[in-house]
Amino acid sequence: YTASNGRESASAYSASVSGTLRNLGRRNELDANVLLPNGDIVFAQPDYTDPFHYRNDLYLSHNGHDTQLTHGARLAHPDVRRDGKIVAVQSIPGTTHLVLVSPDGRAINPITVGTAEVQWGNPRWSPDGLSIAAIRVRRGGINDLLILDQSGKVSRVVLSEHTIISDPSWSRDGARLYYTSTRTGMSEAYVTPITGGDGMQQISRSTTGLFELEPSPSGDKFAAIDFRFDGSHLGVTSEAPGVVSRDTSIFGQRAGCSTCYLATHVEPPITSADLPAARLYSPWQSLVPRYWEPLATIDNNAGNFIGAATSGEDIVGRHAYYAQAGFNTRYHESEAFGSYQY
Repeated sequence: YTASNGRESASAYSASVSGTLRNLGRRNELDANVLLPNGDIVFAQPDYTDPFHYRNDLYLSHNGHDTQLTHGARLAHPDVRRDGKIVAVQSIPGTTHLVLVSPDGRAINPITVGTAEVQWGNPRWSPDGLSIAAIRVRRGGINDLLILDQSGKVSRVVLSEHTIISDPSWSRDGARLYYTSTRTGMSEAYVTPITGGDGMQQISRSTTGLFELEPSPSGDKFAAIDFRFDGSHLGVTSEAPGVVSRDTSIFGQRAGCSTCYLATHVEPPITSADLPAARLYSPWQSLVPRYWEPLATIDNNAGNFIGAATSGEDIVGRHAYYAQAGFNTRYHESEAFGSYQY
């Protein structure tokens, strides 16, 4: 798993069931890390491709040494089949699509069409490597849990909801899908047969949110991230989480679709008619300083200096500035410094 603990840079870690941690290496963000059968790790992270461009790419970690597989490809959420074939999400202008990537990263082949009304996420290979489970977000905030073949053709819509569905994972036999959904207002874990229907079951009861339920390769354990008041906790249970009955007062079936569930009370989606008229961008409201900090230095030769500093940046990052001013108590001189970046 990846974590940022607030004391050091984000890193990948391994954790034993007893809680022994091992740092596997630095990461630039908290994206997926996929453990391969030989112990290598495929992961995605952003980095600078040149002084002006910041792009997400795939990397391979072998014995602690990282090799970049792609360059400027804008890839995220990878998953790796046993033969090394990678499925990932690729960002393209205005949207995303799913791609297959060769084990060496040289060939990237789109398998879904990217449109402005559809976003893709969390692709996961099935145990037999013949299917891909993924999340599709459509206009109006409808989330679909889908199964696709290797060509990108949708073979089954397992679930369709007006909620946030994420983190699909397969059962060992490939007959069920685990995932998280916010249909109760809280992110909870669920399991459903790949055929959909009434077999869907809620299998967690969290007061603050449970994420990324993952069955072990043997199928007798589950790992998950439990978000609590003091941060995120990684936990393991030796048995399947307890089943919680579906609460029909919170959500119900959509007419004519036994696998489509919608929240009972959903606000209508925002349309262009609801938006105010477009106007020229003005940076001033977000550019004004929001803080100040005291400055103090003590120097036997140059004299003591006391002052204050502030900085600001507009919301789109077009303008940025830093300013400080102070007074030298020995020489009774004022000093100031300022910088501006456009």
